Amino acid sequence: MDELAEIRKQRLAELQNQQMQNQIQEQEKFQHQVDELEMLVKQHLTSEALQRYSNIRTANPELAIKVLAVVSHLMQTQNIAMINDDQMKMILQKIAPAKKEFKIKRV
Repeated sequence: MDELAEIRKQRLAELQNQQMQNQIQEQEKFQHQVDELEMLVKQHLTSEALQRYSNIRTANPELAIKVLAVVSHLMQTQNIAMINDDQMKMILQKIAPAKKEFKIKRV
């Protein structure tokens, strides 16, 4: 019975290790795709828009990935050569979640 438990324990460890390796590979693949898309999109941003994108990437990486996807889609579908800061602001307003407004009532 001890031997069977030991074999099960080894097998479970092997499966967990394999699953971890698969997750790491998926993350690396995703990061590589994001890096390639970022290189492509950065070529079509003005310096102000690029600065705004860099700030977003630092503060909120998930939002930065959404911005990359939207800008890439716009470049492909609307043949936009360059995206300026005002256009970047409009894109951000459309994809960023609305902020909640809090009203403070004094009693």
